[in-house]
Amino acid sequence: MSGEPLLSLEGVSKDYSSPAGPLRVLHGVSLTVGPGETLAVTGPSGSGKSTLLGLMAGLERPDAGQVRHRGRDLGALSEDGLAAWRREMVGFVFQS
Repeated sequence: MSGEPLLSLEGVSKDYSSPAGPLRVLHGVSLTVGPGETLAVTGPSGSGKSTLLGLMAGLERPDAGQVRHRGRDLGALSEDGLAAWRREMVGFVFQS
C-alpha cells in the first residue's frame, strides 16, 4: 500500500451499557485500509463485527481512539458534518 490510507482506526475502543456494567466490545483496535483494498470482517456472533463496521462508517463514535478518512479525524466532525461525510462517502446495506 502506498500513500495515505483511505481509512484508518487507531486504538479504537467501544463500550456499551449493560445491567452488569459497561461491556467492552472493542478494545484498542488498529486497522488500515488502503485505496482499492478489499476487507472481509469475519467472526462469531457477538464478536464486535457490526460495531466495527458502524465505527468505520461513521454511524457510531468510538469511546477511545480515532477513526480517520484520508487523514481526517471523523471524531472532530459535528453531527451535521459527520452526516454530510456519510452522505458523500459511505454506502451501507443493513442486514435484516
